[in-house]
Amino acid sequence: MADVLTYLTEHPRLTRSQVRSIVGLNYYQAGDYIGFLIDGGFIAVDDSRKRGDTYRITPKGRELLAKVNELTELMGIEDKAEPPPRARNAT
Repeated sequence: MADVLTYLTEHPRLTRSQVRSIVGLNYYQAGDYIGFLIDGGFIAVDDSRKRGDTYRITPKGRELLAKVNELTELMGIEDKAEPPPRARNAT
């Protein structure tokens, strides 16, 4: 979930498919994580696009992400909630 919030911080207005692809979630995981984040008020839905909903992080989501990073640091875990490396496009 921290990866989802991190990517939405950097790239607002991602679709569910984009989130799924970037973060590396399957269809069901994406539904569960995004649903949880919406229900908790951590991300918001923008349904104004004709091609589907997009998501953006809320102030509450930014606060959660900061706390996750703080907890990670306190625990001595090196990997903070940073986005995973992007897959290169095959050309």
